[in-house]
This record gives sequence, C-alpha cells and structure tokens, in this order.
Amino acid sequence: MKTIIMADVVGSSKQKANALMKTFRKLTDEVNQDAKQYIVSPLTVTLGDEFQGIVTDLTGAVNILIMFEEKIIRSGQDIKLRYVIHQGEIATPVNIHNAHGMLGKGLTD
Repeated sequence: MKTIIMADVVGSSKQKANALMKTFRKLTDEVNQDAKQYIVSPLTVTLGDEFQGIVTDLTGAVNILIMFEEKIIRSGQDIKLRYVIHQGEIATPVNIHNAHGMLGKGLTD
C-alpha cells in the first residue's frame, strides 16, 4: 500500500489559465523542495490545475497539505485546493522522478 496525495484547483476554469498554471507549478515546485523528507514520487502537475504524488505516509501527506496551504496564504494568491489523501496499490514501479507513468487501483480510486 502506498500513500497518495492529489489535489485540484477549485474553479480553475474561471481563472486565467496561464497565470494559474505558472503560480500552481511554482507552488508545487516549492513544496517538493521543502518537503523532500515526505516525498517518494514528487507532486507532479498533471493537467495544469491538479497534482498527484506518492508520499511516505499519512503524516507526510498531512504535512504537505498544510505546507501547501501556508504557501498559498503567504503568496497572496486566490487559489483554493480540493485534496484527496488515499492509501492504495500501485501495480507498476514507483517513478521517483515524477508522478507520471504509474498505474494501479490506488491512483484510480
């Protein structure tokens, strides 16, 4: 069982796409850097307004969630995220470079 964290931007279709993607990627990169101790497969922006990643455990996922929210507040950006933290199976090898190219029930549930 792996611990998976995913999030998507609430109301992203109502925001300016390029500015949102740039800000969201910057925040995601910062969290990946600052939360290395919790990350197995880095938070990877998948469709421009969402990310997924594999983390060490539930504590790591919650710490990343809090870290992300603190960074959003400090940035002054009007971004709201909807999170999912899930434990599930990943059938393929875990990609330690980005959260693409992996399959399994844990990622689809």
